[in-house]
Amino acid sequence: MGCSSSLSTKEPEKENKNFKLKRSKTGLFSQNLLLKNNKPINETYKFIEVLNNGSYFKLLKVLHLPTNQFRACKKFFKSNLKFINGEEAFMRELEFLGEMDHPNIPKLYEYFEEDLCYYTILELATGKKILDFIENIDYFCERQAAMIMKQILSCANYLHSQKIIHQNIFPDSIVMESQKIGDFNIKLMNFEKARMFDNQAIAKFSNENKNSNKKKKLKSQISLENNYTISFVKLYFIAPEITKGKVEFKSDIWACGILLYMLLCGYPPFKGETEEDLITQIQKCKLNFPQDDWGNISIEAQNFITKLLNLDPNKRLTAEQALKDPWILKYSIQEETKSNTDRLKINHKIHQFSSKQQLEQAAIKFMVHQNSSNQTALQLKEIFKKMDLSGDGRLTYEELKSGYEKYFKKTNLTEFEYLELIKNLDRDESQFVELEEFISAFINTETLLTEKNLEYAFNCFDDDRSGMLSINEIKKILGVVNGDKTADSIILQIMKQYDTNQDGQISFNEFKELMKRLLKQ
Repeated sequence: MGCSSSLSTKEPEKENKNFKLKRSKTGLFSQNLLLKNNKPINETYKFIEVLNNGSYFKLLKVLHLPTNQFRACKKFFKSNLKFINGEEAFMRELEFLGEMDHPNIPKLYEYFEEDLCYYTILELATGKKILDFIENIDYFCERQAAMIMKQILSCANYLHSQKIIHQNIFPDSIVMESQKIGDFNIKLMNFEKARMFDNQAIAKFSNENKNSNKKKKLKSQISLENNYTISFVKLYFIAPEITKGKVEFKSDIWACGILLYMLLCGYPPFKGETEEDLITQIQKCKLNFPQDDWGNISIEAQNFITKLLNLDPNKRLTAEQALKDPWILKYSIQEETKSNTDRLKINHKIHQFSSKQQLEQAAIKFMVHQNSSNQTALQLKEIFKKMDLSGDGRLTYEELKSGYEKYFKKTNLTEFEYLELIKNLDRDESQFVELEEFISAFINTETLLTEKNLEYAFNCFDDDRSGMLSINEIKKILGVVNGDKTADSIILQIMKQYDTNQDGQISFNEFKELMKRLLKQ
């Protein structure tokens, strides 16, 4: 995952039409390799309640029995997916979410397949949809709107840097992470329409839709893609270029502009009695800020919205530029609260992280991924967000260094040790430190390497339920491709070091012993 240290908004080199889950570029552990759980779902989860009945999936609250954490479960009936040709969108959402590592994008844990259904297990966002949330609070101001928009733009920046267009940013896709009043942490949902594009794919897609729309008349819905229809409510957030059959990364930015306008005044900037009227108003893009509703709202906010809602996508802000806009920088600053780091048992030997072997790293990353609701992990997540000064959901080397000095005062590292720290945190060589890389390195291993967590990780790695880890299973954990001689050599070293009885496999006791050696480092 990740890109160069300078985020780019240029389009990707090729469109991803292959929905095979990807492997991390380093050849090390890839979370996606373990996404599919072949066990019956009721062995791992207890169904608690139905949260929502969607048009082609049911959203449920479930309890993850091994970790005692609540999660969200999307239940898809295969018959419904086939009826709407949605299996492709389902697999695309799996692929994209499986690769995401951003504080404001829900974590995908795993998925199950049964004869009639698919089940995807996601991080649970317990709050309300954004507009419902705001309607139920007594006071909402520009600072709070800026805090929300900074997070949404951070998601867009993160996605666009990975060549993904979300295509579904509107109020129902934004959920407040908590129902606590004053907690403005959000989750961006609904990735079923997300697409990966390059210039050629964008041109082809746009031409096909342009020709198609010439032959169609607008009725109850506007068709923007084969099997991609937009309801009248969502149409308020559609960029003008999409109404003409074109697709563009900055269409997500237009949607952000519409959303911000609504957050600040309570209604959308463009209206229409019919779809034809609404589309006409969107295409004219005559933006107004009536004095009665906007008199108390800053000129910086109005200027920012104007830049987000520029009719010409080439002149519209990118997500990266939007995060640096004067309004965002001025109004999104959160009040500094006392850090919880003094109460955390931080891994003070963090500069020794490189000494951990690859199998230990894989196991730790897996357990961090599965224990994202662990109190220590949540506290580290808050520190990560404070260190992320640019708000793009990832730490640059400079942000990591300045944040480390501020939030981890008990540890003094030399310049050389800082460079080693950064090198060993950035496991995928993306020039960024991402959320799970950060938590995996800083979390205190005593809170993570419990008997229960170790047993759960081992059982997930043990594909054939033999009670032993074979060479092939270890290859899968590490994301090793068959025929890679260097990787095969590493596997043999692992087996030699940890297969104490020399039977060619690693037992749970051997696995547990090698993991618990970390506590003594």
